[in-house]
Amino acid sequence: QVAKYNIGLHLSTKALKITADGVIVKTEGEDAEKLLTADTVINACGQRPLWEETMALSTCAPEFYPLGDCVKQKNIYNATQAAANIVRNIGRF
Repeated sequence: QVAKYNIGLHLSTKALKITADGVIVKTEGEDAEKLLTADTVINACGQRPLWEETMALSTCAPEFYPLGDCVKQKNIYNATQAAANIVRNIGRF
């Protein structure tokens, strides 16, 4: 599916800042930062809830929806279902 939909992968890459145009990142082993343009940013990290870190990001966008392991440790099916429900409502309210 990644190849079929031409989805770019950025491994060993750290998100430095979320901007109105996308995410500024730095890839391990590269000197320069670069902008990955996006109108929607989904940040997924870790396997246990890090509520303080999650809430620190809550003001970086007009809409913010913590899900998956940010909220409660679950399996990938539960996280995917929660994400699908949230995605259907982005921008509706």
